Amino acid sequence: MGSLFQLSLLAASRLRNTRKTRYFPKYTLSSTVDALWRDLQALSQLENYAAVKECAEALLEQGRKEGRGRLVERVSLVLARALNVLGEAAESEKAYKNTLEVVFGREFVYVSPYSFNLEVFSGRSLSPEYSFVFEEFVANVVANRRNRAVEELFYRMAQVHIEKKDAWTVPGIEMEHLPQHIREAYLEMSTEAFSRPEYLQEMSTLPISNALNSRLVRNIRSVFSTGG
Repeated sequence: MGSLFQLSLLAASRLRNTRKTRYFPKYTLSSTVDALWRDLQALSQLENYAAVKECAEALLEQGRKEGRGRLVERVSLVLARALNVLGEAAESEKAYKNTLEVVFGREFVYVSPYSFNLEVFSGRSLSPEYSFVFEEFVANVVANRRNRAVEELFYRMAQVHIEKKDAWTVPGIEMEHLPQHIREAYLEMSTEAFSRPEYLQEMSTLPISNALNSRLVRNIRSVFSTGG
């Protein structure tokens, strides 16, 4: 089913849908970081998500005071997941964004279409250990929004660049939603589109070729066809 502590994508809806109504004794907060960390793991195993929330919030506060960066990253993710299971959507979104900010930086949290910039997609040497959080945030939070295409693309592109993949060839990434202000610069940085006229010609004028019908070519053409 998955654990709040796993370092891979977790569909919180599965935990939410299998929650059992049960009585738990009142949890009393421990006083030290190490004791709170042990409590958090035990409470997670018991699926006492309300107590997980309380413990994680206290642990985050103490962890920040003591400069325990790695612990703060992990606990922030656990808190985001627990809040999602509890159905506290707004607080879960805030915790997921805090996780992304703590792990990767503020520029990796989507605010508007102008959040798209070459610095975010430059392939900087960031550890991919937590890159799955982008996809998890999209699945657990962003997917519930009505107008989500641009925001979802931002997080998917951030993930694939941290993982050193080619956004043009990864299944499920809808590059036609790339905002206007970054299209030409991103195309120039990441493709040979401007030196390969076959990317821009009408499909009917091109010879039949598997290469010209590849995901890369179709994605590039979709950007140009929606360029306005």
